[in-house]
Amino acid sequence: MQVKIVNTSDNPTPEYKSKSAAGFDIAAQINNENAWVVIEPYNQKLIGTGLSFEIPEGYYLQLKSRSGLASKQNLHVGAGVIDSDFRGEIKILLINQGEAAQTIRHGDRIAQGIIIPYVQAEFETVTKLSETVRGDGGFGSTGIVNEVSKSVIQQRTDIEVSSGVKRGIDVGLLKNGDKVYLRGEGFYRIVDYIIPFEDRDDLFDVVFWGYLSRIRYYKNGMTDLFAHNDDIMSVNGIQVKEQ
Repeated sequence: MQVKIVNTSDNPTPEYKSKSAAGFDIAAQINNENAWVVIEPYNQKLIGTGLSFEIPEGYYLQLKSRSGLASKQNLHVGAGVIDSDFRGEIKILLINQGEAAQTIRHGDRIAQGIIIPYVQAEFETVTKLSETVRGDGGFGSTGIVNEVSKSVIQQRTDIEVSSGVKRGIDVGLLKNGDKVYLRGEGFYRIVDYIIPFEDRDDLFDVVFWGYLSRIRYYKNGMTDLFAHNDDIMSVNGIQVKEQ
């Protein structure tokens, strides 16, 4: 597929760096006298590239963060959809999500572009949508503990939680198909086992990645991480952590 590019910068025209590369690097065109700009912590800047593209109809150009900048400097790209009928200069919205100021110099590779096919939908206004197991649950919504437990219950064996205790951390369970996930702030893990208490319906244990967490469930639907133990080797004879 041929894509026409107008390059008014003094940087090289973008190119793919390997045979299997999906993205091509895009460099900064900074025209001030210093040839650099500073992005303060939790701020953003719109940085020119001097590039214009003629993307074939049926495709669009997506601007994405470069892995090195994202992982080492907390610099991420925002607002990255370029339609095929846009003919202006591509500018990169670079967002500093870190606690240190970051300097961008003329010629720095600040983003990568990926050309992707798309479809345009025909929208139909209706009064009701088809039903699914998930329904309207979103933004890390929790499933109902009793419903989740029915599909993956194991016979409970009482376990003393004696180390690595954390309390009051908001967590929840989400059922998606035949898999159950434990979600919390900053993590999202597939659950291997759910182990309910025989005599209580407000506490249960979950095993994930070889670790056991005790979850407390409230009648108002809230849950929290009641305790967490990294030393559990097995549950009811099932080894959950390597020796």
